[in-house]
Amino acid sequence: MISGLKALASLIVLLMALGEGGPTLVAAANAYEVRVLGSAELELEAVGAGTNLNVRGQLVDDLGRGLAQRRVDLLVENERRATVNQARVYTDFQGRFSWSSDEVPGSYVVTASFAGSEHLPASRSSASVRLVAEPVVLEVQVPSFVYGEAEVFADFQASSAGQGVATFVSVYRAGEAVAAAQLDTYGRTRLDLQPFVELGDNAFEFVIEGTAYREAVRVAQNVRRGDRIEVRGQVDRVFLRMRRGWEMRLQVDDERGGVPDLDVRWRVRREGEDPVEFEGKTDASGMARYFVESRAGAQGIYEVDARVLPPAGAELVWPGERWEVEEAPGEKALRLAAMVAVLLALVWVGRGVARRAGVMMRAWWGRLRAHRARARTPEDAMARDMASGLEELELEERSEAQDESLDPALTLVVELWDRWRDRGIEGATLSLTGADETIIAHARELGGGAYALSLSHSATSTLSAAASGFVDARATLERGRSGRLRLKMSPVPLKIRELYRWLVRRAHGEDLWGTLTPAQIARALARQQPVSAEVSLGWSEALEGWTRLRAEERPAELLRLLTAAVEETNFSGRDYDVALWHRVREIVLELDRLVASERGALPPGAP
Repeated sequence: MISGLKALASLIVLLMALGEGGPTLVAAANAYEVRVLGSAELELEAVGAGTNLNVRGQLVDDLGRGLAQRRVDLLVENERRATVNQARVYTDFQGRFSWSSDEVPGSYVVTASFAGSEHLPASRSSASVRLVAEPVVLEVQVPSFVYGEAEVFADFQASSAGQGVATFVSVYRAGEAVAAAQLDTYGRTRLDLQPFVELGDNAFEFVIEGTAYREAVRVAQNVRRGDRIEVRGQVDRVFLRMRRGWEMRLQVDDERGGVPDLDVRWRVRREGEDPVEFEGKTDASGMARYFVESRAGAQGIYEVDARVLPPAGAELVWPGERWEVEEAPGEKALRLAAMVAVLLALVWVGRGVARRAGVMMRAWWGRLRAHRARARTPEDAMARDMASGLEELELEERSEAQDESLDPALTLVVELWDRWRDRGIEGATLSLTGADETIIAHARELGGGAYALSLSHSATSTLSAAASGFVDARATLERGRSGRLRLKMSPVPLKIRELYRWLVRRAHGEDLWGTLTPAQIARALARQQPVSAEVSLGWSEALEGWTRLRAEERPAELLRLLTAAVEETNFSGRDYDVALWHRVREIVLELDRLVASERGALPPGAP
């Protein structure tokens, strides 16, 4: 029935077509053959990794798309353009190709050629590379433990001077070769060791064989396999490092005992709260521990479970335990008593600390007040030394052992010390004078800058010291002071340098004596005794001609002469007579007195 209807429909369509003038026929057309010639370009890169030559490249068309399954011929030539190697490679589906070879160290030229095809022209590219014999580094990542018959993937990375080495890696198990792996042009590959892993410990050694220009590389790894693993857990209430809480322990064993270095994930959940995860690792015995502190008010029901994650193989699950945390009847009172005891201990210790801090603060305040009092003194140390011509010093106590032949109760040992050269002063004169300037005792030289004084008095006295080339010094010796003391004296060069710096600070760029007339300067110099020829220096002689300068030039000239004195005395390495110090000091004092008489008052800071 259906076939009859189809035949009737076909007949109706044919009759309609005949009624319109018959079927339309398409006229035959001429046939043309269209051929399109494309382009091919070779991209080439040659990299040296030690003595390993790596060649990488790509064959692309004019649209930048890779040309698949095309043959590329490689030619390797040395520096003398002699052929050392040839190869034939094929591009992959992205048009890429790679090739590697071990060669003798040296310089090479790699040429890649594409012969062309019916629709593609030929292409050629070259690259240069230099090979240097360098060691190869092999890195192997392999799981230390595998559970059951899981896959055991070993990842290899070989490099030399930062470049991948395309070579072979031999795999040995217990000294027997079991597999080999071909590294790619980047020096990487992956190999499944599962067929070679047996129950227990498996000692693998991965070797890159040596050549004439590099040594063999060996990496040893152990893979442990366990087929039956037992996981046991336990939760105990403990008191750890002054903290109360719960310790979770997990023991992982296989056929050979505890399994080390396995990752463990604990999950602890309090009833009505979200779970909290903790991470751990099994130790050498296969034991993993974690401590959870029980905070105040943390009562309730807790649940814990754990998962063990082997490096290879399915994870293992410990179903866990449930426990209830309740506050002990006397725990709150015990915590309160412990807190009170700690506070009392802190108060007890703090009393001593506060007392000591008070003593230190009072001493610091006393030193600060003394320093401020000295700062408010109208005459500083240099002004005082300028006025008196000698130094007022303080004695320093020394801790050196006393000479056994000297009675410390009757004898005082004083060290005269050169504070510029840091050494003792020998051949000096040291005496002890009373309040009426009478000499009480003369010192006896012991050697090395030490002097002994007899203590036959009990009143406060003055210690006076004089040495060739040093500024005279004195110090106050309090009653009852004994032992070993040190008196630091200033050599003439150092004192002149300090005077120079003091004048510069006073001047602040101003003219100190610019108001003085030549007559006043002449009268000031006329009062001074001329320096003897034995101690006269070039800059000292220049002071005599200072009066011939104009008044406004004299302050700067004095500072210039003192600068010359400082330079000469600093670097000459010899001693100078104290008369030079007194000469300069007296000139400065006379000029200051003349300035004061002109202005009616001394300038600030003047002696």
